[in-house]
Amino acid sequence: MFEFPMPMERNTYCNFCFECVKSCPPGNITLRLRPFGKDLWASGRRWLDESYLALALVGITTIVTAQMLSDWSPWISQVARLIPLEIRTLMKPVTYLTLTESVIFVAGSLLLFPFLGLAASWAADRIAGERGQGLTGTFIHLGYMFIPVGLAMHLAHNASHLLLEGPGVIPALQQTFNRAISWDTAAPNWQALPWVSSEVVYWLQMILILGGLILSLAVGFRLSRTLRDRQVTTGQTLIPLIVLALLFTLINLYLLNQPMGMRHS
Repeated sequence: MFEFPMPMERNTYCNFCFECVKSCPPGNITLRLRPFGKDLWASGRRWLDESYLALALVGITTIVTAQMLSDWSPWISQVARLIPLEIRTLMKPVTYLTLTESVIFVAGSLLLFPFLGLAASWAADRIAGERGQGLTGTFIHLGYMFIPVGLAMHLAHNASHLLLEGPGVIPALQQTFNRAISWDTAAPNWQALPWVSSEVVYWLQMILILGGLILSLAVGFRLSRTLRDRQVTTGQTLIPLIVLALLFTLINLYLLNQPMGMRHS
């Protein structure tokens, strides 16, 4: 999409329509496999909107996970009391509660987390001194290192739903067949046991979260080596961003260790 195929270094904007393959003579277009995550540092092009999105995705996955906690609804109810009573009386409870939750989601994911990324980039640029890339340049170049953190949180969050609630798909299909066609698939058993134990899910989540942190740090070091002055950027300059990645990881670990409210029961 809006790409010239020949110099493409990654498939971010490719939807695999293969029109380029059909339009060019044989031998010009090649589809290759590459190691997981290599696109984050192999490409020579980086953009402000993509770096911003990397931090926003970390915020989205973190807040969505927090919304699944058992304590989320009571906390939202308390925060909603900050709305003046005169305004709350004009709305239904579901309205001002939804408004409160929406404001927290938008402000947290689209403002707070990218702002933390900017703050860490500012600190990194200050450490680099005169040989730094500036706030914008540092943020654009190194913001991609947070993508593995957001991806790991997303996978860890949904691993719980898949492995603990996933067996519910069997009685759901049974009920669908019973209602839609004449097949008799027996009475659905809605008390199906999880596919794995909660302990297995817990350790899988820990592996995913820590793996995301390790990949994030590896991407950060590889990206920092491609900046103008390698000696400056691969050392102390990266420390603020490493601290921020570690902070995001600790937040995710804390959330995953809290009581989670299942979507289906």
